[in-house]
Amino acid sequence: MLLAGLQPGVNAHVLDPNRDGVAQISEILRREVRTGGGRSVTIVAHGYAGGVQLGAGTLKWGNIDRYKAELSEWFADAEATGINAHLTLLSCNVAAGKTGVEFVETLGAYTVR
Repeated sequence: MLLAGLQPGVNAHVLDPNRDGVAQISEILRREVRTGGGRSVTIVAHGYAGGVQLGAGTLKWGNIDRYKAELSEWFADAEATGINAHLTLLSCNVAAGKTGVEFVETLGAYTVR
């Protein structure tokens, strides 16, 4: 239903549930950047305090540092060219509690500067 309601011209990608989601998003963004896209990303995913399910993996407070290098590449070309990049995370409860707040702040610091 979500895909059917997208506005014309909006690119949507459904992650493979059998592969690491951060890796998939990185691949998608590399392709999008080559075609002039990939500057604004909205992720719709199952979330919980301090984490989000992405494909076969979970990006959470306890493992986000392992993904730092990859996350920092998501919008690197936008930053280099002065284009504003935006990451929107639509996931229930991700920012709940101290761990959730730290997770969201860290995700923002690693992706969009």
